[in-house]
Amino acid sequence: MSTAIEQAAGKLDRSSAAFAYAMAVARGVGCDDPKMEYRGVTAVWFQGKLYSLEVSDEYANADPVKAGRVINAVIIQAYFAWRAAFDRAVERASEELGL
Repeated sequence: MSTAIEQAAGKLDRSSAAFAYAMAVARGVGCDDPKMEYRGVTAVWFQGKLYSLEVSDEYANADPVKAGRVINAVIIQAYFAWRAAFDRAVERASEELGL
């Protein structure tokens, strides 16, 4: 019985290590389309949250609704890039740890 518990605990430890590895290495970056009227929005997603958001001064004079849509789209783009990188890192770590 203790062998099954020890195996489960070992698997949990390896799963936690895979998660920690993925959180440490996964990053996602999003940016606006350079062909747009206004340019200069960049978002970085790291460790499961928005790490950085930079908006150029050009957006100060932009239509607030249009600017908000672009900024939100860039944040979402960065999140999806991070999530894909996170999933790949978990999968890679899980394979290496025998999960």
